[in-house]
Amino acid sequence: MTGNTAAAWAARLADVDYIPAYPITPQTEIIETLSKWIGEGLMKAKLVQVESEHSMLTAAGTASLTGARVFTATSSQGLLYGFEMLYNIAGWRAPLVLVNVSRGLAAPITLEPDHNDVLSARDSGFIQLHAETCQEVLDLILLAYRVSEDKRVMLPTIVNMDGFYLSFTREPVKLPRAELVAEFLPPYEAFRPFRSGSSVIKGAPVIGGHVYAYFKYNIHESVNRALSVFQEAAKQFEETFGRRVEPVEGFLLDEAEYVLVMSNSFSTIGKRAVKLLRREGIPAGLLKIVMMRPFPKEIIAKTLSNRTAVAVFDQN
Repeated sequence: MTGNTAAAWAARLADVDYIPAYPITPQTEIIETLSKWIGEGLMKAKLVQVESEHSMLTAAGTASLTGARVFTATSSQGLLYGFEMLYNIAGWRAPLVLVNVSRGLAAPITLEPDHNDVLSARDSGFIQLHAETCQEVLDLILLAYRVSEDKRVMLPTIVNMDGFYLSFTREPVKLPRAELVAEFLPPYEAFRPFRSGSSVIKGAPVIGGHVYAYFKYNIHESVNRALSVFQEAAKQFEETFGRRVEPVEGFLLDEAEYVLVMSNSFSTIGKRAVKLLRREGIPAGLLKIVMMRPFPKEIIAKTLSNRTAVAVFDQN
């Protein structure tokens, strides 16, 4: 299945409640697939097409605050159009999952990725997980809900996949059984959700700088805490589904003197290059960054220490 279909399956398996949507290539297939399933009665979720990405993200954040498990997706200019709301959603501590199908920013226009869209949101308060394969798209979305909804985190997550190269590429994907997903990802229990007749404040009014700094630092601490929560969840994920996911993954790093550092779908090309170098007797390896926020700098520094040379391939 394509990366877009894998994303839709992850939302279906996560048993999401609400999907605010706005189409944009190369993401639209995700929403079309979910709409089809809901129309056929295969999902109980409510999907609403709104008038813009800004409205979409506003609806996503506010719905999450009522206790709904929310999924949405966008790409490129769409992410930038709704950019204001990213900071609000994180500040509201709304643990939704947003898939970004990375696409270069105009002008000129392309359907291929350069990561300027997703990396522009790196300090918005969203956790960021970046997928190399269609299988990782599905797995990371399930892990994203598990981490985001953890009471130690309570922050939204962006799961990024490369437009064109992954969104439209068909690869084998193992779909987990729904009962296993339900065991791994129990129903979302919101903290003090909005309810009719109850007094709840989720967005503070205008406040002084020292109080503002307190809230922002609290978000920063929670983002950093997401690393250990992710590792904990990933361990249970492996026990449940038999697949290992790490915030940073190594490829042929044993005795590697020369290391390529990459992320997303182009890591597959990098692995091919490493294999060719190894055949020529060059001790090469590859380090793939899966978790961009929080940035696992200690793990990366430890892994790259004592290497002869490191080459970083950046797509933005």
